[in-house]
Amino acid sequence: MGNNHNTGGGPGEAQHHGNLPGGSQPGRQQRFWATTKRLCSFFRPHAWRLAAVVFGILLTAGARLAPPWITRYTVDVAIPAGRPELLWYAGGALLGFSLLEGALVFLNRYTMEYVGQRVLFDLRGKLYEHLSRLSFSYYDSVRTGDIMARITSDTEVLRRFFGFAIINLFSNLLVIAGVFFAMLSWDYRLALLYLALVPFMYHAMKNYAFKVRPLWRGVRQRMAGLTEAVRETVVGMETVKLFAREEAAAAKFATENDGYYHSHLSAARISAVWMPYISFLLGLGTAVVIWYGGRLVIGGGLSLGTLVGFTGYIAMLTRPIR
Repeated sequence: MGNNHNTGGGPGEAQHHGNLPGGSQPGRQQRFWATTKRLCSFFRPHAWRLAAVVFGILLTAGARLAPPWITRYTVDVAIPAGRPELLWYAGGALLGFSLLEGALVFLNRYTMEYVGQRVLFDLRGKLYEHLSRLSFSYYDSVRTGDIMARITSDTEVLRRFFGFAIINLFSNLLVIAGVFFAMLSWDYRLALLYLALVPFMYHAMKNYAFKVRPLWRGVRQRMAGLTEAVRETVVGMETVKLFAREEAAAAKFATENDGYYHSHLSAARISAVWMPYISFLLGLGTAVVIWYGGRLVIGGGLSLGTLVGFTGYIAMLTRPIR
């Protein structure tokens, strides 16, 4: 049920295989930068849209960082002054920044989704053209499931990354930097107390990424094997039935399916272990800040608005860190 044609690819063809399964590369890092360079060439026609997204991300981070400042002002100034009109201003400002953030998030994500879809449209076309130019000998050494996975599953991963993951990445980095700057400028004692937990969070996230990344790579490989098993059976169904190989084909499919199932569970198990641990560290940091900050407020060394704003920034860190 495989291809048995032989035309001889020649040494130059291996270089054109590039990142397709079966191609040879001098090293993973060199392959990564070569692939990144090729991907960047697809984004050049959309440079002005990307610049607009970068500007939008900066505005989004600013809108996201504003509410704790407003909360601090409300608790420390508006309420003690007994001026209800200031509460209206604070509430209106909070609502305005919330609406601004929502509108910017929509525009950023829609623009990046558009750019990502256009890039992947061109990328899939180029990839298909490249596949059509390869010789028969190449297809003798590469599973069809691997090729199909590259055209479908791998490009879908790129779509998700360029659609919203890259926006979340840069937005979260800006938010984290802004939060730590605000915390240090408000009260360095509480900031350093919370920052003491950062090494433990970094250790947890590093171990999580180190363990889960190869597992998800294995999931994609298992998916390619499962796709290949289905393709072989469907394409050669007449041969399977002619030689009464239904049980053997079913057994092969069951093996691939079981491998895909267990590889997915392994990746989920790692997430189930490390994500709660990170959540525990975040909760511990919040508890320590409230305990120590509360004592400072009682002793007159810290304003209540600063502590409330501090807890708001800590809550804001939960999503980016996780």
